[in-house]
Amino acid sequence: ATSVERVSAMQDKSANYSPVLNDPATSAAAVTPSDTEILSPLSRMIYVGGAGDLSVVMLDGSSAVFKAIPAGTTLRIRVSKVLSTGTSATAILALS
Repeated sequence: ATSVERVSAMQDKSANYSPVLNDPATSAAAVTPSDTEILSPLSRMIYVGGAGDLSVVMLDGSSAVFKAIPAGTTLRIRVSKVLSTGTSATAILALS
C-alpha cells in the first residue's frame, strides 16, 4: 500500500482511551518467520491464516511450539519472535 488512510478522532469514539492488552488490535503486520529477527512492534496476538505448527519466543524469553493450529486461528499470545525452525503455519500476522 502506498498510502495510509487515518481515522479521525471524530470517527473513532475510542480515540481518547488508553489502550490495554484486552482491547482489539489496531494494526497488523505480515510475519516472515525468522530465528534471528525480533518482531517490531511486538505482538499482542498472532493470527495464523494457514494451518500448521507455530514456533515462537514469548516475551519472557521462553520458547513454545503450538502444534496443529487450524487455519484462521487467532492466538492471544505476546511474542518477540516467530521462529522459522519448527514453524509450518503460513499467512501469519502479528496483531498489535
